[in-house]
Amino acid sequence: MVESRFRELLSHSKYLLKKKWLFGILDDFITKQLPHNVTWLLSLLYAMEHKGDRASISTQGRIVGLFSVTLFISSCPPLTYAVLSYR
Repeated sequence: MVESRFRELLSHSKYLLKKKWLFGILDDFITKQLPHNVTWLLSLLYAMEHKGDRASISTQGRIVGLFSVTLFISSCPPLTYAVLSYR
């Protein structure tokens, strides 16, 4: 009886450990990797659509300015989106 209970406890611990690892991987991707990838993609799309001289310093400044704004917005928590959109 003790041995069967120990096996049940061990299998339950393995299950919880797998769930913890899966949650950690997904949490890391959603909170850290995805916002940076989206920001990079948006700045790339903006730079590709820009018709001006890309070598110009003022053009590069506008592209970097857009990148900074999208990086700031993508790093804000969801409650901040509501506050920013309200203003």
